[in-house]
Amino acid sequence: MRDALNDADLAHIVAHGEFRPGNPLFSALRLADGPLVVHELEDLDRAPRLVVLSACDIGRAEPGDAVLGMVGALLALGTATVIASVAPVRDAATPAFMTAFHRALLSGHSPSRALAAVPRTPGVHGFQCFGAG
Repeated sequence: MRDALNDADLAHIVAHGEFRPGNPLFSALRLADGPLVVHELEDLDRAPRLVVLSACDIGRAEPGDAVLGMVGALLALGTATVIASVAPVRDAATPAFMTAFHRALLSGHSPSRALAAVPRTPGVHGFQCFGAG
């Protein structure tokens, strides 16, 4: 997965997310070939410009001086914008929501405006835009 992320303009990952309170650097995306843990992202040569994480809770962070977690790590590595959920999302509602989000991106909206333009239905309220937007 890390190889696929290197030098990508846009990366969209659909997975189950696990936020680890008390140890956010071990938060992970559960992928088919195993977990992608936050600290493994440090191996990227160049982080994607835009990352969409279609997964529950993966946008959460530990409170404190620094934003720790998947989003904070990606932003620190140079990703300009991350779209991620800070709450559980419904598997049934997310595909239509993400399809509408990508259509809005293709029509020329910035990531933050594309996210704001998509109507929210129950189960997708947790998606937020982090970074440059």
